Amino acid sequence: MSDTHARYDGDALAVSVVIPAKNEAPSLPAILTSVFAGLPADGEVIVVDGGSHDATADLARAAGARVICGAASGRGPQLAAGAASARGRVLLFLHADTRLPDQWADIVDDTLRDPAVALGAFALRIDAQGRTYRWAEWGIARRSHKSPRPYGDQAFFMRSSDYHDVGGFPLWPCFEDVKLAERLATRGRVVIRPEAVVTSGRSWADRGWLQTTVVNWMCTWAYRARVSPHWIACGRRWAARRPVRRPRRKTSGA
Repeated sequence: MSDTHARYDGDALAVSVVIPAKNEAPSLPAILTSVFAGLPADGEVIVVDGGSHDATADLARAAGARVICGAASGRGPQLAAGAASARGRVLLFLHADTRLPDQWADIVDDTLRDPAVALGAFALRIDAQGRTYRWAEWGIARRSHKSPRPYGDQAFFMRSSDYHDVGGFPLWPCFEDVKLAERLATRGRVVIRPEAVVTSGRSWADRGWLQTTVVNWMCTWAYRARVSPHWIACGRRWAARRPVRRPRRKTSGA
């Protein structure tokens, strides 16, 4: 991070990167590598463990992150717990399966130098091959620019003062990111950077592109219809347990 961009109002910039995680041992080391590669000297990384049964917490500590255990399970409570303990004047919230772009701290700094900006996020790329994933990326980009309300997998960043002034993340099991974006949009501009974070394609691969997309659309519709996020989360968990029907392969007759 350049010295020119490293100061707001005469004070040194400190960044807190908050990562909620649960059983993310396979993906977390690579994610933390991307974070620490761009982390300024006065930054910190906080991993909020939601009750992992694997080596998530140990791997995070070994990488140099501060680990918070005992937070209530669910992304909203985990994010809120991380923010509550963060010391940075800038907060960046990152999913545990998403890699930041190179020189991410300079991008954050450049965006938040504009006092009219209340929330920043990145473009999104899916770490998977196939035309359907490119269509998904196109749809996300179109939605983000048509109505600048990014989702949490696009790595939210903001000033800590703005975060706390609007009440932070609600303690919801889902759509906590959408609610925070709505709150911050009342305070200032929302900016989607052209640089992309890279997120895992595992949810699409595990459940199938069509089923994942349909479930996401239905959950979004339910949220806009003011259905409780707790009921939406129950429905999402039920859908995740439904077997995925794979097309049968044709076999030649004997």
